[in-house]
Amino acid sequence: MNKWLKDLNWKFGFVAVLITLGVVTASQYLLMKQARVGMESRLSEKAAFINHFYSFLIADALQRNDDVTLQQVISRLEEDPEITSVVVVDDASEIRYHSDPQKLGTKWDDPLIQKAMETGDGVMSPFTNSGGRALALISPLRLQGKPHPIGVVRIDMTYRHVADQLKKFDSSFRLAVLGYISVAIGLMMIFVRRWLTYPLSWVEKQVSSLSLTTAEPNLPETPDEFGQLNKALNEMIVRFHTQLQEQLGSGAASPVEIEKDLVDRIMRSFFPNTLIFISDKDNRIISGSRESLPEGAPSAHVLDLITDLNFANLVGAAFQKEGEPAHGPIVFHGKPFKAAVLCIPAHESKLVKTLIVMQPDVQPEKGESSL
Repeated sequence: MNKWLKDLNWKFGFVAVLITLGVVTASQYLLMKQARVGMESRLSEKAAFINHFYSFLIADALQRNDDVTLQQVISRLEEDPEITSVVVVDDASEIRYHSDPQKLGTKWDDPLIQKAMETGDGVMSPFTNSGGRALALISPLRLQGKPHPIGVVRIDMTYRHVADQLKKFDSSFRLAVLGYISVAIGLMMIFVRRWLTYPLSWVEKQVSSLSLTTAEPNLPETPDEFGQLNKALNEMIVRFHTQLQEQLGSGAASPVEIEKDLVDRIMRSFFPNTLIFISDKDNRIISGSRESLPEGAPSAHVLDLITDLNFANLVGAAFQKEGEPAHGPIVFHGKPFKAAVLCIPAHESKLVKTLIVMQPDVQPEKGESSL
């Protein structure tokens, strides 16, 4: 997981998911709210239509005592999935229609019906029953020429159908969101790789292969952000070349040359009248007398100094134990020497690799004691 989070593709993908989820959640809330308000408004408009149209038909059938027509009108109302019940009460508060036949002819004690009967005004009252939210539509049955209603019809309408439609819409919306998120992440990764990851990898390869002493300021300066980065790198290369030429023109010695001269002076000050050879990392002799090399030596190399087996063993021991000097007698140019060989570890020196010191092995004359 940590490796994924360090990758730019996954970082941008994770950010894209968070942003998409945030936008989608806010959009879903607003859309569901607007959809709910719209569908509930439609239900209220439907109730108003029923109040104006069906109440007239029911009042006409009730006036003529035409139970057949009354039954047909109410049956059409009950076919609507949003209508749960219809109750018709006459001006004597007796039930003229109910889904339960046993309640026909009984008194109906309902405050809303009593209020509509007394005032002659319709009422839409929201309430909650076992099926959830519902809307009660109480419509007075008025006829032209009569000052008072001849009855009241109560129609209960449920919001369950609205809730089911909203639920289906919500499920479809969530599935669509999952598809949109997948597409967004895929497109995000494609464009991140094309516009960011691949150019960064190219710049990394170019920079890692640069050698400032030989590099040329030829990185492409495109108009995008990476072009600005390449422009800064090109300017850095130019500045480096300028400063390097100024140092060379002023005769300033490089740190490597300073190190070589310092080691040479120290060795010769501590070991006068000795042969001293200094080699670089490639074991090439960088300090020491060329004339001291064996006759016919093809190059100034440490191996060209070896003339006998003891010298070879001494150099081999020094190379095996870096940082520890190896001492022993050798023969050089046919003469005996006391030699010391030191191989300096690579992390302790930038240039010098091997130090070889040879001191003539002078035998004491008769009557003299050797130290």
